[in-house]
Amino acid sequence: FPEVESTVRLWQQNNKLVKQGEENVFYEDNYYVVDPSIFDVFTLPLIKGDIKTALTRPHTLVIAEETAKKYFGEENPIGKTLLVNDREFEVTGVMQKLPSNSHLKFNLMTSFATLENESWFKNDIQNWHSTMYYTYIKVARNVNIVDFEKRIKTAADAYVGDLLKEWKVAYHYFLQPVESIHLHSDLSHEAETPGNATNVYIFTVVAILILLIASLNYINLTTAQSSNRAKEVGVRKVVGAAKAKIFNQFILESLLLTALALVFALILVFATIPIFESLSNHTYHLRQIFTPQFILVLLGLTFLLGMASATYPALFLSSFRPIMVLKGRLNTGRKGSLLREVLVICQFAISLVLIVGTIVVYKQLDFMKVQNLGFNKEQTLVLPIRGDVSIAERLEQIKDEFRGHSSVVSVTASSSIPGKGVSNFATSLLREGDNKGQSMYYLFVDDDFLKTYGIEMAAGRPFDKRKQTDAESAFLINEKAVYAFGWASPEEAIGKKMGAGFGRDGEIIGVYKDFHYRSLHAPIEPLVLAIVP
Repeated sequence: FPEVESTVRLWQQNNKLVKQGEENVFYEDNYYVVDPSIFDVFTLPLIKGDIKTALTRPHTLVIAEETAKKYFGEENPIGKTLLVNDREFEVTGVMQKLPSNSHLKFNLMTSFATLENESWFKNDIQNWHSTMYYTYIKVARNVNIVDFEKRIKTAADAYVGDLLKEWKVAYHYFLQPVESIHLHSDLSHEAETPGNATNVYIFTVVAILILLIASLNYINLTTAQSSNRAKEVGVRKVVGAAKAKIFNQFILESLLLTALALVFALILVFATIPIFESLSNHTYHLRQIFTPQFILVLLGLTFLLGMASATYPALFLSSFRPIMVLKGRLNTGRKGSLLREVLVICQFAISLVLIVGTIVVYKQLDFMKVQNLGFNKEQTLVLPIRGDVSIAERLEQIKDEFRGHSSVVSVTASSSIPGKGVSNFATSLLREGDNKGQSMYYLFVDDDFLKTYGIEMAAGRPFDKRKQTDAESAFLINEKAVYAFGWASPEEAIGKKMGAGFGRDGEIIGVYKDFHYRSLHAPIEPLVLAIVP
């Protein structure tokens, strides 16, 4: 497409076993396989190495500045080697440390050229159903994004159109601005867990309401204590002070109080940030937050708040008639009293809204804690299998070792766990007249998965290690998949033939009861279990 200046694909991998000698051995996350054009799309300065040649050859690595220090100390790492899963790589570049608020965090990068001779990769890279790579494009200036998005929407049809019609699924490409990813992405498998715009809006509204309560409280207290300042106003007017001067005095007093409140608030923020980070499980880099623009906004907000809070009290106090004040006949009038009553009611109404909101949030959190997830998560320990593939090859032996321990009741292995990511494949029913098909989630497990997690069967039988066919051609589906295929009951699904997009045809041998394998924010959708030995 002529609208596109450059493109880059990124394949994120975690749990890579990286070695430098016998002592420096670590498991590394954020290992990326990328196109060399990554330097054309993103600004990623190298403090060592040349961006034009750093990733052009196979088995070369660009590493992060902090990664370089971890393995090589103060030595120049260029030309030195690292072992990644026992394969040798040459370090050709060191990348300048990226800001912590970047949604892409690179520890190590290698080029797709490293995979060129892998047979599986040759097939995969030409497979239009493979969606495992993040793809970023840099469009030319003045491109109409809306029109361009319409053009690329059905770009895959020319390559997989017939097959998609058979499966009754479609691939629709769309564009997502990089700046919108953090707060506005609801896609799965993001490179970093995104934020939540709704939470930001909620906290903003809460902050405004709290400031409003404080402002109303200041107005109420100031006008309620007007009798204490009345004589001061009267005397100043007698000796010649104009109404404008008295008005300005009360405005300046309010601004001074607001500025002092800002100072105390900042001290409180800096003093309690470690406690707040521990509570929220997030790290807040105040240097990134307190930018010059943010400081200007903060000062502007302080000024506006001081002015808004003080305007009415200043008008009210500066309007006292000195002759009446000095005679002790101060009368604020019915209007002033009515206004204070309205302000008090507003304060209590806002406070009530905040209290109700707090109760609702508490109940939501409590609901998430006690909700039945459909599986037993208590007393369950998850151990990641990382780096060395020989663990997977000796899985049954390792499981037997665990079973031999008196504290262990059951052991299972799976490609993921509830709450983490699951795969997605096109799924079709075989030997069905209407050729039903759709995209479904998949979780690859062993024969002990249901027993270990305490997931109950709704119909049929679970996997059985004594039956060799279970590992080759059997599927378990959940209740949601039963109804997605249009069957009236779980029993009706037993014995049906099914084809999975990862290259397996087989038979549905059982239906298990639905369980939450994603966040409670997401509905339970069809999930297929299959054994991959």
